[in-house]
Amino acid sequence: MRSTARTGPIPPGGRSASSSPGSSSRARRSADRLRPGRGASWRRPPSCARDSSSVSPDIKNLSRAELERWCMDAGEPPYRAAQILAWVHRKGAADFAAMSSLPRALRARLAEAFTLGRLEPAVVAEARDGTRKLLFRLPPADGKRPAAIESVLIPQVDRPTGARDRLTLCISTQAGCGMGCGFCATAAMGLVRNLFPAEIVGQVSAGGALAAPRPLTNIVLMGMGEPLANYDAVRTALEILTAEWGYAISPRRITVSTVGLAP
Repeated sequence: MRSTARTGPIPPGGRSASSSPGSSSRARRSADRLRPGRGASWRRPPSCARDSSSVSPDIKNLSRAELERWCMDAGEPPYRAAQILAWVHRKGAADFAAMSSLPRALRARLAEAFTLGRLEPAVVAEARDGTRKLLFRLPPADGKRPAAIESVLIPQVDRPTGARDRLTLCISTQAGCGMGCGFCATAAMGLVRNLFPAEIVGQVSAGGALAAPRPLTNIVLMGMGEPLANYDAVRTALEILTAEWGYAISPRRITVSTVGLAP
């Protein structure tokens, strides 16, 4: 994953793209344990590639390879996966029936096998400088309690030397965090659960809709959670965000921030 430099101020509860040596060493030491009162020593959370809490999985949690396998099992050619995903992500279809270029029988099978979820902010708070914080309330998953996550829209205007304006969206990859970094407000929550790919990508969809007609210029994974502790879901989300059938965001405009955890 090629990362770019940090593009804006650190959102509340977030962290910087690069830490000082002292902060890094504290982060590594604190990664061996949860915050006080959270119980046993920290372990890498399991992958959240699929939402096991729902009877029908959300199709937005699937990578192209996973959907290609489903298509072949359903007797469909694998190229259908890219067509379906383009309707899901690029065109933002509200339901499977709206995917008019697909055969009617396939649309019916998709509706039987999957749901098509949408993440909407429960609260949007705006600061005087134009920064907007989005609060999302998430349902319980895998037996965990309900959770809440934040995203932040960070505008940068009137930049020096004639550089173009930026609108950066800072997104979360976990609800809470188990790393226990002393400089990060999210650490006080402990880890509630990993986010699913649909919940990571859904923040970009919601942020883009709120920002319209201004386009998002940069995405930074610097919100709640340690991205590499939710590696599989983050990898799927990055595939969706950068794919031509997805959001087609240049990898150079996406930054993944980490305390140094090796996946």
